[in-house]
Amino acid sequence: MQSELDQSKIEALKKRLYSPNADFSTDDNERRSLKSQEQIHTVVPEWEHATLEERHEEGPKSSKSGKWYKIFFFSSLAFCLGAAALAAVYLFSDKLFISSKNVDIVLTSAVSVAGGEAVPFSVSFINKNRVDLEDVEITLQYPDGSMDPENPTQEKLRDVRSIGTISRGASGQVAGSVILLGEEGERKQIVVTAAYSVGESGTRYEKKKEYEITVSQSPISLLIEYQKAISSGQETTFDIEVRSNMRSDLKDIVLKAEYPFGFAFSKSEPAALENGLIWNFPLLKAGEIKKIKITGIVQAQDNEDKVFKFSAGTKDPEDDRALLTTLTTKLAEVNILRPSVTIVTDTQSTLSNGQKTEISTLGSAISNNISFSNNLSRDILDPRIEVKIKGNLHDRSSIKPAAGFYQSSNDTVYWDRSTEQDLAVLSPGEQGSVSFSFDTLTLQEIGRNIRNPGLEYEITIKGKVVSEQGSSDNIEIKSVKQIRFATALGGLSQALYKTGPFTNTGPIPPKAEQKTRYTIEWQLNNTVNHVSNVEVTATLPIYVQFVPNQASSTNVTYNELTRTISWKAGEVSAYTGFESDYKRAYFQVEMLPSASQVGQIPVLVNAATVVGVDRFVEQEVRIGLVSVTTQAADIQANQAAILAP
Repeated sequence: MQSELDQSKIEALKKRLYSPNADFSTDDNERRSLKSQEQIHTVVPEWEHATLEERHEEGPKSSKSGKWYKIFFFSSLAFCLGAAALAAVYLFSDKLFISSKNVDIVLTSAVSVAGGEAVPFSVSFINKNRVDLEDVEITLQYPDGSMDPENPTQEKLRDVRSIGTISRGASGQVAGSVILLGEEGERKQIVVTAAYSVGESGTRYEKKKEYEITVSQSPISLLIEYQKAISSGQETTFDIEVRSNMRSDLKDIVLKAEYPFGFAFSKSEPAALENGLIWNFPLLKAGEIKKIKITGIVQAQDNEDKVFKFSAGTKDPEDDRALLTTLTTKLAEVNILRPSVTIVTDTQSTLSNGQKTEISTLGSAISNNISFSNNLSRDILDPRIEVKIKGNLHDRSSIKPAAGFYQSSNDTVYWDRSTEQDLAVLSPGEQGSVSFSFDTLTLQEIGRNIRNPGLEYEITIKGKVVSEQGSSDNIEIKSVKQIRFATALGGLSQALYKTGPFTNTGPIPPKAEQKTRYTIEWQLNNTVNHVSNVEVTATLPIYVQFVPNQASSTNVTYNELTRTISWKAGEVSAYTGFESDYKRAYFQVEMLPSASQVGQIPVLVNAATVVGVDRFVEQEVRIGLVSVTTQAADIQANQAAILAP
C-alpha cells in the first residue's frame, strides 16, 4: 500500500504534466547520459592481471566459435572443388586420355550362310582417340570345324592381320573369308581381337568383340528310311543316305550311330568301323551320296518307343571314332507293336546295350527251346516254324531237331504239320514249343583266326489267318537269338632258383631252420576275347616272407596284415601266349622251414585266384592257379625240393 507522501508526489506530477504553463527545464529533471561500453564490461578478476598469450588461450567463447566456422567453410569448399574435378575427369577422360572406349571394331558380313559355303567379311578398326595408335593387329578366332576357302580340306581356326598405324580419328580395314560348318540353325561365333600400342610406351592394349553367324543349311544332309512300327524281336533295317550339299569336296566325314537300349546290331553294308557304331568316309565329293544299310533286332515292351540317333560330321584328328564337328543329326523313332505271335527263346543274358544273348563256350553242346503263342483273336492255320543257323561255329553233323527236319543245304530246321500234327492249327491264346540241339566246334577245329566268336539263328513263324469276310491273310513273324562264346583265360605259377630276374640264395635242397630264397613266376595266356581288369591274388604260408623291393613291376604288391600278394595285370589281349608272349610277373620270397617239415615238399605260395572281365560277353572270368612248392622249374633233380634236416 502506497504511503500518503508518495501519492501526493504523483498528484503533483500529474498537475505539471497537464498544466499549459508547465516548465520542464529545471536541473532536477535533467536527462542522464548513457555509460560507455568500457564502463559496462565486467572484468573477470583472474583475467585482469593475465598476460597476452594467456588471454588468447582463455579468450571469450565467441572468438573460438568463429575459428570452427572458418574451418568448416574451407573444408566444404575443398570438397566441392574436388567433386567438380572428379566429375570433369569422368566426363572428359575419353577425350583427354587413351581409352579402349574410343576404339571400335566393326565386322561386316552376312548374318546367315549355308554351311560349307565361303563367308566373305570385312573388319573395320576405328580410332576415336586424340593420338595415333601404332602396330594395330587384328586376330580372328573361328569356331571349331571352320575350313579355309583356298583349301577347303584344310581346317582354319585362326587368322592374324596387321594394319599398321591408325591416325587419330581415322580407321583401317582388313578383309577375309572362311567356311563355316555346322548344323542347320546353329549359331557360330567369330571372335575379333584388336591389339595396338601408343608411342614408345611398349604397352599393348586390346579390344575384343564377338559376332554371330547362323548356319542356314548344313553342308551334309541325312535321309533315313525305316519301319516306324515293328514287333519286339523283329529284324529291322535302316537305309541311310549321307548327301553332300557342298560345291567342293569334303574330307574325313564320319557317320555315328547311337542305338537305344534293347537294340542288337546284326550287320551293316558297308561294314562298320566298330560294332555298328562308326562309318568313315575319307572323301565325300561335291553332291555325292554315300549309302549305309544297318540291320538289327529290337527287344522291347509292347507300345514302347525306341529312338535311334544318327549324326554326321568331320572326324576328330585324334580319334577316328569321334566327331570333331557335328554337321547334321537325325532321329528315327520306332514304335514297338504287340506281335501277332510271341516268340520266346531260352533264358539269355542281357548286355550293357540291352542286347540279349546266350553265353557259351567253344566245343560245348547247345540245347535250344523255342516257345510261341497266338496273340490274335482268330486261328492261325498251317503254322510253320523255321530256324536258320548263321555262322560257321557249329558242327552241322550234330544238329538234332525234336520232331522236326534239318536241311543241311541251307542250315535250316523246319517244323510244320508234316512233322508235328499239333501244328495244323494254332488257336487264339494257344501256346506251343519246338526244340533242337547241336555241338559247337573247338578252338583247335576253328583255328586261331577268330576273335569275339558268336553265332545266331533266325526264327521265322509263318501261317494264314482267315478274316470274317472269308479272305485269307498271310502272317510272318521273325526273331533272332544270338550266342556269344566266352574266352578261355589260362595261367601258370612256378618257382625258379637258378633263373629269373633276381639272385636267389640258400641251400638246395632246402634245409630245416635255414633260409632259402626263391623267385616266383606267374604267367597268363588267353584265347578269343580280350579280358580286362585282370588281377591275380594269393597268400603266403606263415613260414614264408615276401622280399621287399624284389618284384618285376610296381603292380605287384604285398599286404603284411593279410599276407596277400596281388598282381594287377590289367588287360590280357586275345591270343596272349599264342600270337604274343605270355604276360608275366616275378617276385621273390624267403622260406624259413621248421624241423617238423623235414621230408616234405613245402608250399611257397598258396593257390592263386585270377579274376577279370571278358569284354565281349561282358561277364566275369575266374580261374585258379595251383600252389607253388619248392619244386623249382629250373632244377631237374626230384630230391632238390624235399626239405632236408
